[in-house]
Amino acid sequence: MQQKSNPAKLLKFEVELIDLSDNHFTEIERDTFINCENLKRLFLPHNSINFLHDNAFNGLGNVQTLKLKTTIFYLGKSIFQPLKNIQNLYLSQNIIA
Repeated sequence: MQQKSNPAKLLKFEVELIDLSDNHFTEIERDTFINCENLKRLFLPHNSINFLHDNAFNGLGNVQTLKLKTTIFYLGKSIFQPLKNIQNLYLSQNIIA
């Protein structure tokens, strides 16, 4: 059995902005951004994300702006819990179940 690894877990990132807009992501896995502790703005709009795992935003306690416009169909019930400093949350034009 081959074990999958998430490259983001192997590296520590010092960036403050990640813009992944207009891609073809279908889900955000647990701990994807775990080593992005300095991140302040995360942009994920205009993707095809069907599912955000409950722990997808672990490690993002400093994020102030999160854009998920036109992206999501399902949110885990505690998805936003790690976002302790969130100030701007953009969820418009989603069909959330």
